[in-house]
Amino acid sequence: MKAMRRRSILDAAGVTIAMAIAMLVVLGLTSLASSAQATFPGRNGLIAFNGAGIEVMRPDGTHRRQVTGGFSPAFSPNGKRIAFVREVRRQRYKIYVARTDGTHVHRLIRRPRLRNYWDPAFSPSGRRVAFQGCNRNRECALFVARTDGTEKQRLTDYRRAGADREPDFSPNGRKIAFTGYRRHGVCRIYVMRADGTDVRALSDNQQVNSCDSNPSFSPDGTEIAFASRYRSGYPGIWQIHVMNADGTNVRQLTSIDPGAYLPSFSPSGKRIAFTINYDQYGDPNSIGVMRTDGMGQRDLGNGHDPSWGVRP
Repeated sequence: MKAMRRRSILDAAGVTIAMAIAMLVVLGLTSLASSAQATFPGRNGLIAFNGAGIEVMRPDGTHRRQVTGGFSPAFSPNGKRIAFVREVRRQRYKIYVARTDGTHVHRLIRRPRLRNYWDPAFSPSGRRVAFQGCNRNRECALFVARTDGTEKQRLTDYRRAGADREPDFSPNGRKIAFTGYRRHGVCRIYVMRADGTDVRALSDNQQVNSCDSNPSFSPDGTEIAFASRYRSGYPGIWQIHVMNADGTNVRQLTSIDPGAYLPSFSPSGKRIAFTINYDQYGDPNSIGVMRTDGMGQRDLGNGHDPSWGVRP
């Protein structure tokens, strides 16, 4: 019966994955966790995702293989490297970068002054990475640093009751979209300049426990895909939406039973990969793909948190 559900057109939603819960408990947050899903223009290449550690597969779901241990993968602009998060010891998380074959693994910040690092996202030049950093007081903010770990710069204010996370560079590198988690379970999508100035909200939700999150710029920079748990009309249920980059023209793309979240545009801009949540308790999850109008939905098999890279 479950196999039939997976093959059918995907329809209605809600989400909490075990890893996300564990990560959020560490941070003191209670909303959906993810990596950033920056997608850069080009030919469609491999899809990286959380599986048995970091895995990659072809866009049709074939030729799966493990790259390395960790989670929250994010492809570099040339499709040759993946940034990801790894637990270095109990409840201590750092960002690493590796080649797609699993070689040349190195830590992004070699002498970290922060307790935990999350949500890596490459800049279009491939020379910088944006991420969330949390200090020993569990106050978190967004940062950017060179890929060798130098020139670290804080972009947003430290927050404890809520936090800014899931940064995603625009294709021209001038802006960063991110999720702002605030009090009473409210989270909104914001956009700012790449230097942290001119912050403005794209979401206007106000009600308790309403949330827009997981922003992913389209390769041409004109649209942002995201997950929302209040726009579909079912409290607590996540669905994939897309809007113009200025926050207008919001459209719902999925109605999946019981959840869809963590979207990532394809480099061609014609498709979107995302996580299908078949179990309201978060396990198992699958990687789905669809056209940008929400049609042609397919299940590629187990996994979650996809990042779609360009073909080198």
